[in-house]
Amino acid sequence: MQRLNQIGYVGIILLLIGGLWSISQGVALAEPDSPVGVASYSNASFTVNYNPASCQGNVSDWPTDATAAMNHVADILDDVIANEGAIVIDACYEVQDAGTLAAAGPERFVEECSSGGGALPLANTAYPIALANALCGADQNGGSAEISASANSTVDWDFCTTDCAWADLNKTDFVSTMAHELLHGLGWVDNILDSGFFDGPPNIFSRFLACNGTTDGVCTDGQRLTDLAEGQTLAAALTVGSGKLSFVGPNAKAAFAGEFAGADSVQGPFVYAPNPYDQGSSISHWDDDHATNVGRIMNAATDTGPSSRAVDAITLMSLKDLGWSVLESSDFSDAESNGYGIARHFNAASIVGYSFLGASVSLEGAPSRSAQADSGNDGVTRTAWADGAQGGNVTATVANWAGCLSGWVDWQGDGSFGEAGDRVLSIQAVGQGANSLQFPVPADTFDGNGNNRTLAARFRLFPDWDGDGSCDDQPAVQPAGAVFGGEVEDYRWVFDADGNPLQPVTYSIFLASILR
Repeated sequence: MQRLNQIGYVGIILLLIGGLWSISQGVALAEPDSPVGVASYSNASFTVNYNPASCQGNVSDWPTDATAAMNHVADILDDVIANEGAIVIDACYEVQDAGTLAAAGPERFVEECSSGGGALPLANTAYPIALANALCGADQNGGSAEISASANSTVDWDFCTTDCAWADLNKTDFVSTMAHELLHGLGWVDNILDSGFFDGPPNIFSRFLACNGTTDGVCTDGQRLTDLAEGQTLAAALTVGSGKLSFVGPNAKAAFAGEFAGADSVQGPFVYAPNPYDQGSSISHWDDDHATNVGRIMNAATDTGPSSRAVDAITLMSLKDLGWSVLESSDFSDAESNGYGIARHFNAASIVGYSFLGASVSLEGAPSRSAQADSGNDGVTRTAWADGAQGGNVTATVANWAGCLSGWVDWQGDGSFGEAGDRVLSIQAVGQGANSLQFPVPADTFDGNGNNRTLAARFRLFPDWDGDGSCDDQPAVQPAGAVFGGEVEDYRWVFDADGNPLQPVTYSIFLASILR
């Protein structure tokens, strides 16, 4: 079964029986390492539509124990994905080819947010719809499903969910198989055709693929596949062999280096790139032929009997690199949500790219009263302001990682950041340490007639993910919505009639309407 998404990319990946690496019959797969430094919790809401009208094959009714097992898979992924929002899965139970266990993929990909206050981290990049919904902060596809999945009804499945006895080792672990497939649906899939061309713009997974070591002149060590010439050169990179193609997301690479001796000397965990190209398995799986990848949930092949059900640490960190939040902690905005909206930054000290404003960031699990007088709002300071083109100035102190800063000032005092001119900084590149920034102040903001001005301001920092010191490839964020990494700081600044700063009003006063 194949399903064509919006940009023409075939979004179904097959988990094949057998292959170059498999488990001998009756031998249990070694349990993978537990996730390191990552909390488990449930924020996302997975819903499974069983045999919807979109199923076009030879469909059978889902057995009761099969739906229970599929619901268990959704529970597993609930504990992996932190982003809020609904993820709908259209799941078909149907006859497939004898060599196919199951299939799944994103229902579609998008390149930008059509609604919501968030932004996709990289421009000219296709994001799976479930991830796009999470990052944009709003549903981008209406009532449609985010993931299409199918299970082969002719397979002799073991539907056990917990306390499995594995009495029949000739059966195939349904839970492990479908957890693997739904990770494809969350975006663990490339969009490079075996002819050496991208099917549409590179997707976010493809942007993290790079050559490792010597590749017989195909590409250089560390060279990204997105930098290769499409056609014969890119096609050759898809078949460079075991240990020659890496996933170079910084979080996955850090997890890989922490687990294997000598791993810090290679580009990152290895991706499956056999020669000849293996349709349905190449690229969008870990390298089955490499010893460092034994037992990982995203390996290409499996066999009957028990198999890994845990999202191992390296795979978990690769999801983080794609843009999924797998962290419980976030920094929330503090101004009234009914006017200024809620800004949320998924952040924690364990992520690569951990950055914030000032001396600290106060992380919360959800918007709450404890966030209203945020002690971590200490990274942006101002001096005297004046009307005019460069009349406003702030010093933004950035810690740990260079970033991109956007800022808003509610000049009209109308309780929103939506008017023209309210955005005073737009994805401004900022380095570690103190950054002095100027912006225009509207005429007659400071009238000199003895009237103080109180101005609400919001600043949002997010990391410069590619580390090039430029934010040209980062889409502008909105005042509200979710962003991966960084910090949001809200201020209520008071100036005298001449633009001199006065003691700021605390948010316990500013938010009286909420705190009552």
